[in-house]
Amino acid sequence: MKKFLSLFAALVCATAALAQTPRQIINRMNETMKGLEPTGIAMEVEVHIPVIGTVISRVWSLHGKQKTVTTIGKKQQLEWIDGRTSWSYDVKSNTVSITEKDSPEDNTEANNRLGMFEDLTQGYDFSIKDENAEFWIFTCTRSKSNPDKDAPKKMELVVRKSDYHPIRLDYRMSLIRLSMRDFRFGLTDKDVTFDPAECPGATIKDYRK
Repeated sequence: MKKFLSLFAALVCATAALAQTPRQIINRMNETMKGLEPTGIAMEVEVHIPVIGTVISRVWSLHGKQKTVTTIGKKQQLEWIDGRTSWSYDVKSNTVSITEKDSPEDNTEANNRLGMFEDLTQGYDFSIKDENAEFWIFTCTRSKSNPDKDAPKKMELVVRKSDYHPIRLDYRMSLIRLSMRDFRFGLTDKDVTFDPAECPGATIKDYRK
């Protein structure tokens, strides 16, 4: 009986999934992300740039504060920002530079990247490229009616079926390739707050007025 009920539940889930259009799935993903955004989000952003090479950034964002670890080749830099103050740690020189903006901002990289998902629902057409028991793979094609002609013409989006969380978003703009992946929701203030312990023995230079 238990096996029958498990099979029945699986069939119900499969039928529900089949009943959804690609746009309904992506809209639900966006609604899920908006609901979780106040809890904080972490992601990895990988960018391939000609001449410069591969730039990998791991980003944590919560309540207008952000921590970023950026790696370019063998060079690594850490940065914490809280809207007005930034702490930038250059690992090679073992130096922390503290600077302050004239006015507070809430324009973090994570917020900018998340805007890509909102743009999807407004300016793209979707089709399912592939799927399995765990996730859908969508092809996102820029709509003819999309007023932003600088937006990527095509993107690939992977969404997990169990919770409608994004797994990966890939796209290309000219010669630059970008991938957003390893999304995680639910952070603490410690995840995004400057900690001198992460910069052992560093020289601190305070440039605030």
